[in-house]
Amino acid sequence: DAVTAGKVGIAINHLRKMFADDRSTEFTVVGAFAFHFRRMFGAKVLIDKGINSNKVAGIMRIWSQKDAFFAQLKKISLTQIGEYLQQLAATDYAIKTGRTKTKVAMEQLILKMAARY
Repeated sequence: DAVTAGKVGIAINHLRKMFADDRSTEFTVVGAFAFHFRRMFGAKVLIDKGINSNKVAGIMRIWSQKDAFFAQLKKISLTQIGEYLQQLAATDYAIKTGRTKTKVAMEQLILKMAARY
C-alpha cells in the first residue's frame, strides 16, 4: 500500500521492520510478495472481465482488508503487475544464486516499484 501511495520511506521501514521482527522473513518475503501479486493479477483479470469485486473477493479468497486490496488494484495496471512478478522472479533467482542478499534485493525492488508512482 505504501508503495502505490508513493510513500517509499514508509514502505522501506515496513520491510525493515518485517526483517527485524521475524528472522524467517529472509526466507519467506519473496514468496509472500509473489503470492500477493499473483492474487492481484488474478483479481485484476476478473475485474477487467466485468466481474464485480464481491464475487472476485470470493473467487480469489480475499477475506480481510478487501477495500484496501481493491483500492490498491485500481492504482495499478495488469501490465505493471506482470512486470512486478517478473522482477520478483529475477530477484528470487539472484538471491538463490548468491548474487545478492535478500534484504538488499527487496529494498531495491521496492525502490523500483515506487519509482512508477
